[in-house]
Amino acid sequence: MTRLKVVSVLAVAFVLTAFGASSAFAWEGVHISVNVNCDTGKVVVHGTDNTNKDLAHASPSTLTFTDSTGADITGLKHVSFAVTSGSDVIATVAVEDFKDASGPFKVHLDADKTVKSAPFTIDCEQPTPTPTPTETASPTATPLPTETASPAPTESASPTATPSATASAQASSSAVPSPPVTGQGSGGSGDNKFGIVLLVMVLGTVVIGGTTLALSRKGS
Repeated sequence: MTRLKVVSVLAVAFVLTAFGASSAFAWEGVHISVNVNCDTGKVVVHGTDNTNKDLAHASPSTLTFTDSTGADITGLKHVSFAVTSGSDVIATVAVEDFKDASGPFKVHLDADKTVKSAPFTIDCEQPTPTPTPTETASPTATPLPTETASPAPTESASPTATPSATASAQASSSAVPSPPVTGQGSGGSGDNKFGIVLLVMVLGTVVIGGTTLALSRKGS
């Protein structure tokens, strides 16, 4: 009976040892790391699988983040992950989700808590939102009526005053000159001159006759 108990205990111990060894061997080569990208505000989880693809086949395929005390962070429990080809990124969470927790932090594989990342901190500065100033609507200024510039009065061209002297000169030059007066002109002017000549001849005759008479008397 005693031998039977000893054999049973040894068998159980062997099974547990074998299970632990197989379990440890199952996650051999599986690694999890974290990168904090403050520019995008993301905490990026990278996973390296082994040749047996144990990480890809993990069940459950979830992660849990813990704070500096080892307690689970609210909102970051059982976060789903996926192994894809072409990238080692298996999950991303927001930096903002860590604002109420104190670091350093860790991320664990829920399928086996022994598979975990190295401690990491988040040093991203959370910008204080600047309140947008409320624009006060300024009263719209009523535009003054546009004064239409009235056209300057056109100075009517006053007639150019022609100097009277010029007009007189033009009138004189344009007038036909009167013909010179000759003795043979028509009218009474010719007759008057003839009468004067005749009178002078008569008087001359009288004077000459009187003079002759006086000389003849004086000589007798």
